[in-house]
Amino acid sequence: MKREVPTGAIVVAAVVVVLVVGGLFWRGIQGPPEFKAPPTSKVIPKYIWDGMKPDQQAKMKEQGYEPGDVKPSGPQASPVKR
Repeated sequence: MKREVPTGAIVVAAVVVVLVVGGLFWRGIQGPPEFKAPPTSKVIPKYIWDGMKPDQQAKMKEQGYEPGDVKPSGPQASPVKR
């Protein structure tokens, strides 16, 4: 024989679905999150600077860029210790 699903379970499931859909809708109408831009330096690596044409170098100098040594900012490969 088939048993009836308790009414309370149906109500709870419906409330959970409404809350989840409502939460997703609320996040959607707020738009994308705004993140602060990371700080950038005005230093161009020397090997790139040397490959530029003189007119490009002049344009970059006008914009405040300077040639120089740049430390890598990404993850560095480290030797495996055994």
